[in-house]
Amino acid sequence: MLADAMLYFRERKPIKTIVVYSSEIEDTKTQIDAGALRYGVEAFYMVKLNGDKAYAEIKAKLEAGGELTKQDLMSIVFLPMI
Repeated sequence: MLADAMLYFRERKPIKTIVVYSSEIEDTKTQIDAGALRYGVEAFYMVKLNGDKAYAEIKAKLEAGGELTKQDLMSIVFLPMI
């Protein structure tokens, strides 16, 4: 929250924070209401992804000589956490 506030005051632009949770975490609190101060983040839960399916799709694409997209590369980065 403090880092987002500092970034906002430096850049003077809206801040959107997404927190990525490993597959061990299925639900969390995403809002803080401290009266005059309210803060919220978006949660992305790795538990909702099928790592075996993502791996198989990327492997098949490579074996067929296809090029990986930016989304494919992000999937590779997150596969160990799924």
